[in-house]
Amino acid sequence: LLTLINTTVTDNLSQDFGGGIVNSGTAILTFSTLSNNTAIRDSGGIYNSSNSTLTLTNSTISGNQASQGGGI
Repeated sequence: LLTLINTTVTDNLSQDFGGGIVNSGTAILTFSTLSNNTAIRDSGGIYNSSNSTLTLTNSTISGNQASQGGGI
């Protein structure tokens, strides 16, 4: 379980996927920002694997980059 409250994840780089966060279980982001993260392959902001749960409340996903799926 990953819980982020009032947190900023920014300016990260992944050579594969999930520049900011890789979620393979349960992730909850509240009043948080993921910005300017980069993944070379997939999901610049958040990579959410199949059968995973992602809950975003009052959060911003912005300016993330990837070959596929810049934000999530």
